[in-house]
Amino acid sequence: MIVFGVIGCGCWGPKLIRNLLAGDGAAVKTACDRRPDRRAEINAVWPSLRTTAEAADLWRDPEIDAIAIATPASTHAALAREALLAGKHILVEKPLAMTARETAALLSLAAERRRVMLVDHTFIFSEPVRRLRELVRHDGLGEIAAYEAERYSRGFQAPDVNVLWDLAVHDLSILQFLFGWEPRRVAAVAHRMLPQGEPSEATLSVEFAAGQRAEIRVGWRPEEKKRCTRLIGAQATVLYDDLDPAGSLAIIPGPPGTETAAAQRRISPVDRAEPLRRVVDHLLECIDGRATPLAGGSEAWRISRILEAAERSLRLAGQPVAIEAATIPEN
Repeated sequence: MIVFGVIGCGCWGPKLIRNLLAGDGAAVKTACDRRPDRRAEINAVWPSLRTTAEAADLWRDPEIDAIAIATPASTHAALAREALLAGKHILVEKPLAMTARETAALLSLAAERRRVMLVDHTFIFSEPVRRLRELVRHDGLGEIAAYEAERYSRGFQAPDVNVLWDLAVHDLSILQFLFGWEPRRVAAVAHRMLPQGEPSEATLSVEFAAGQRAEIRVGWRPEEKKRCTRLIGAQATVLYDDLDPAGSLAIIPGPPGTETAAAQRRISPVDRAEPLRRVVDHLLECIDGRATPLAGGSEAWRISRILEAAERSLRLAGQPVAIEAATIPEN
């Protein structure tokens, strides 16, 4: 039995607790949040859980094997470091850290302490995205040339990161999961700005080493929520709407520019398991040594390099920024 502590009991923390308690071979002992009202809410739903305002209580508890971190993004790296130093396995909400250098340091520390470090990129555990990977590998889409996405979040604005780190990170994790392409050039353009000078809407364009491209449009919008992806292959295009209740993928045959919508076919998901439950199950498999993290520190390092380059491009009014080839740290 793997015993967990959970830090952060806002929006995502209770979902983590629920899925951890449902996991085969997992238990939750302690939930941590500095806000008394959040701790009271946890006690009301799960009266058997211990609650605390101090993360250090989790580091010191020898019965806790692993920590799930669901706090504001700017706190992830420091909390992850303390958890690893205390000998705990960790599950961390995205992003793992705010710089590639911090991410690499956490990779080294996890390897040194022989602890599992998994980043909760939930979308790559969803059935439609897994079916997308099967299509790419086995279903005759042809060579993939482009990935296009629109991702708008309604009624939410991250307090401590810009819209690229908050939303584009999802599509970058999906790209890593599907292809593992090596980025070479990044450009980012802001379309709307917040009063404090950070973008609330932006377009991220990425060019990859073998000529593929990605265009990701993201934004915080008060009244619109959208999660649409278009995968363009030499022989067919795949459309995926994450908000479609059926969770189906539309495959439109034909090279780019010649697709015939009337000829499309749809693939519906076979397994409707909650993606976060799959994250938990995968983490437990990794801790038991039965799997290697699908979204570990090396994937987080690749993503952070792209986002760092995107921030430089934003400061240069959208001018492309090159990403130099570099050795990928090991998980």
